[in-house]
Amino acid sequence: MCGILGYWGADSSQENIKLMTEKLRHRGPDSNGTWSDPQEPLYLGHTRLSILDLTENGNQPMVSSCGQFVLVFNGEIYNHLEIRKQLSHKWIGHSDTETLLAAITRWGIEVTLKKLDGMFAIAVWDRKTQTLSLARDRMGEKPLYFGINQGTFYFASELKVFETHPHFKPTINPSAIDLYLKYLYIPSPYSIYNGVFKMKPGHYVQISNHGRDVSPQQCYWDIKSVAMQPKNERPFKEAVDELESLLSSSVKRRLMSDVPLGVFLSGGIDSSVIAALAQKQNNQPINTFSIGFNEKKYNEAHYAKDVAQFLGTNHHEHYFSANDALEVIPKLADIWDEPFSDSSQIPTYMLSKMTAQKVKVALSGDGGDELFYGYTKYLLTNQLWDSIRSIGPKKAQLAVPLLAMADGISRPLRTLMPKSSKAFIALERIPKLKRLIPMVKSQYDAFDVFNRNWHFDIMQSNPTYANNLDALNGHVRLDNFNDWMQLTDCLHFLSDDILTKVDRASMHNGLECRAPLLDHKIVEFAFGLPVHHKILDGTNKRILKEVLYRHIPASYFDRKKAGFRVPIEEWLKGPLKAWSGDLLHSQAFKNQNYLDSDKIIKMWEEHVHSKKRWHNQLWSILIFQQWLQNRTL
Repeated sequence: MCGILGYWGADSSQENIKLMTEKLRHRGPDSNGTWSDPQEPLYLGHTRLSILDLTENGNQPMVSSCGQFVLVFNGEIYNHLEIRKQLSHKWIGHSDTETLLAAITRWGIEVTLKKLDGMFAIAVWDRKTQTLSLARDRMGEKPLYFGINQGTFYFASELKVFETHPHFKPTINPSAIDLYLKYLYIPSPYSIYNGVFKMKPGHYVQISNHGRDVSPQQCYWDIKSVAMQPKNERPFKEAVDELESLLSSSVKRRLMSDVPLGVFLSGGIDSSVIAALAQKQNNQPINTFSIGFNEKKYNEAHYAKDVAQFLGTNHHEHYFSANDALEVIPKLADIWDEPFSDSSQIPTYMLSKMTAQKVKVALSGDGGDELFYGYTKYLLTNQLWDSIRSIGPKKAQLAVPLLAMADGISRPLRTLMPKSSKAFIALERIPKLKRLIPMVKSQYDAFDVFNRNWHFDIMQSNPTYANNLDALNGHVRLDNFNDWMQLTDCLHFLSDDILTKVDRASMHNGLECRAPLLDHKIVEFAFGLPVHHKILDGTNKRILKEVLYRHIPASYFDRKKAGFRVPIEEWLKGPLKAWSGDLLHSQAFKNQNYLDSDKIIKMWEEHVHSKKRWHNQLWSILIFQQWLQNRTL
């Protein structure tokens, strides 16, 4: 795993590329290198985390044997040995970088991309045609930003690299802030800066004319087409057998490494099935890693420990406190480049830091929820829309005043009830329904509602981007709405939230993270399943659980899903109260021209005095303000 970067423009220099490369040192602490074209002001940089071929033969930037192509590459190509067999080439080392460069030399960029099984961000310079090509893996495991600013074309693994160049003068895009506040991340292809974009998963672009002409993002693997494929109505057991075979193969490929590796283990379905299959393929105990919290209702470390003991792994765990979080929080805005406020970024960072002390590669269970119907929000979306549709959308709107009245009556009662009681939970749904029903005109609106962090506007300007997930994914329609929800999550939440979170947390600690469930063959298999293979009689992830239960008894997982959460609600009232109060009462926050500061300060006061629960919304504001204050724009 590595960091890549480059720029092409008249104001370039060798000193600038060295400074920018140093900014990515955390992604590749083992070595770094730069390259410039003597005929064109184009510069490439690379930092290396050595995983395959630890010798200098794997260093980058790498020039092809013919001298025409120069490559910088971040990621892993799991089938590179198979690709080598298809090429007539005199190999110098055994790195997948050399394999990739030889493949591009032989077949060109698009044909090569279609052959790859891996996670990657690629930049390749063709010295003959003076064309720069950039590409990103199918599911978006590895990040890639690009854009033109002040006449210079830039690309990099992380956005912060651009800010190191003395001629990069960014401006913030208010519409991107609006999207961030809604979803806690900025969906691709947008970024926080005008004129800078994220490469969409499964796409590539080509740049020519001295860096001034950038082609539209071209698709080499289309997950939308995958989701539209006909369903394979095979017997359930036959489908389970095939999934187990695909998973075993995917795990085996991702165990390929010249350095120590392990598995993230939360004790849930996804990470446990990966750990089980990884242990099955090893003669010695594999390393597994989990973290816990002192607050019991957020802690699942004991479940992971039970699974590890059953599998016989070499298990490592560590418990973290609010004080540990306080040490991490000031770093978050810089680690994640642009505003990003999925609060599970904190435990993910802590887990990565702990794991990196023992190994350089970790396997994760990311993708299981999106591919196999694991999220509760899928069920809630259908329930909400079915309720509204049963009485009619217009009649549902008439119920809003009645809900407002019921909310006013029940509010004082809720203050007297334990928050965990069934009565409190039932009454708390009233204000939620009051807010949500007016927003829901279709089932697509219903899904958007359960993905949004904010349900009202605090922006000081009107956004111009499409402001819901249906519009962001191009209003694509599938025969089955459940498939549409999963597709939408794969297009946005998975790549822009989950995988972004894991990439930054792991790479900041010099750790490579691999996700076996995101093998494109498994993605294609999952979208080819009928819905009843994924969920039946209230049992979600049905087929994935069936694979797991062949290796670990179902009794280990007979519990409610909790997720990778942290007690932000409590921390903002306690150990994070001073930090949050200082940010929101600062002159810098009052002077920013994007958000309604008075409304937000009122929300903070309501939360810290336990009058209302605003922790998720406040966390997004606090991360944004921390990010903003760390920039000099």
